[in-house]
Amino acid sequence: MGRGMQKNINFIFWLFAITLAIGLTIPFLLQEGMFMDGILYTCVSRNLGHGIGTFWFPQFSELNVGGLPSFHEQPPLVFGIQAVFFYLFGNSIYIERGYTILMLLIHIYLIHLLWKEINVGNKKQSSLAWFAVILWISIALVFWTFRHNMQENTMGVFTLLSVLFSIRGLNRPSRQLWFFVLSGLFIGLAILSKGFPGFFPVGVPFLYWLVYRKPGFGRMFFSSFILIAIPIALLGFLLLFPDARQSLSYYFFDRFMHRLDFMPTIDNRFYIIQRLLMELIASGVIVVFLAVVLKIQKVTLITKSNGKLALLFLLIGFSGSLPLCFTMVQKGFYMTPALPYFAIALAFLVSNGLQEAISRISEKGIGFRIFKVLTIVLFVSVLAFSVYRIGSYSRHKEMIEDVKLFSTVVPKNTTVTIPDELWYEYDFIFQGYMMRYAYISISPYKQYEYYIREKEGRSSIPEGYLKVDLPTQEYDLYKSQVN
Repeated sequence: MGRGMQKNINFIFWLFAITLAIGLTIPFLLQEGMFMDGILYTCVSRNLGHGIGTFWFPQFSELNVGGLPSFHEQPPLVFGIQAVFFYLFGNSIYIERGYTILMLLIHIYLIHLLWKEINVGNKKQSSLAWFAVILWISIALVFWTFRHNMQENTMGVFTLLSVLFSIRGLNRPSRQLWFFVLSGLFIGLAILSKGFPGFFPVGVPFLYWLVYRKPGFGRMFFSSFILIAIPIALLGFLLLFPDARQSLSYYFFDRFMHRLDFMPTIDNRFYIIQRLLMELIASGVIVVFLAVVLKIQKVTLITKSNGKLALLFLLIGFSGSLPLCFTMVQKGFYMTPALPYFAIALAFLVSNGLQEAISRISEKGIGFRIFKVLTIVLFVSVLAFSVYRIGSYSRHKEMIEDVKLFSTVVPKNTTVTIPDELWYEYDFIFQGYMMRYAYISISPYKQYEYYIREKEGRSSIPEGYLKVDLPTQEYDLYKSQVN
């Protein structure tokens, strides 16, 4: 097969991979409504971008979380980055959605670069990065995370960059030091994005040595030392500044350690392993199906080299997910940054056979021409469907519409009273939408000018409040008549 024909065929496969990625994410991103953590992070970033709070002391609402004067559930880097987008582009809900789409596209590009780097000596196989992307986006947890404004979307960019530069350092001994310095810096940025889970790429040189027994134990130890020393030095430098020291102290002692001690999210410490196996089923089925088809065609599925690469990336994936077993605070999306490496590992199990099978494809063959047409039609259809979904709701339609009505009456940057039954500090849905759409905080602790309760709520209306006539669906708004 000619080189130009091979490029054309791979272009169509890339188009299919991109179509799958956007089809599983963008139609949902263009609708209103978001998972509560995504709404929370959006509010903090939007507030910061519009001058509410500072980088080291961002603000969610009047009460924030955990009784702290500012928001410290995570380190502040992701909020600071996303705040730039709000500062530049305003207040539209499509700003956080556009940011999430950008993170998705960067992930795809970095998976492509990482695949090419690890296949630097195998030009034919290096063209199959699209297959790793398909396996990655087929993981339900991946496209769920990218349907929402989760911090793992940004942290995953930094960890991918760290792993990429580590692999480049291992492949290019003459420039190894600088690549590992860059890798260490991105580990530092990952830690400033999501805390300790961002530390896992530090193990790449050791895992590479474990699989290949090169470049030698001494050099491996030195590389690992750099990857540890750089983020520690970065954090140590930041701690010299009082604001940074206070902010990171809030995060580590008042929130991170508090959650570990008093706020478990699971009963079984090995939950994350069970969840990981469940999440990899779809990608595993794709690989098994391809393996059967390729075996029938009597092609070599896996070479010794690919087997070692699969093992390497499997270990990197485990290094980013299994440490969660040490805590009782586990949620599935915490391991999203580790999932690209599992996808790459699975891709290596059949990539040799897949490349051989693709080399037999004729660009003018009827089968490929049908696939090409269907892919183009699917791509256009996905874009059209995404545009069609603009203005619709993926969740919480009635709640959001009520909040929009409240914003026509209640002034911005105010606090409204709610009954105790409507208040739970860690339920960010209602208070998140109130902040996102209306800049309104809620509090059960003090009587303010306005009061909101559920229509079917059990609490009595405080004395002196009269109902505001609004066509709401789930909540009623009341205004105090006391001057």
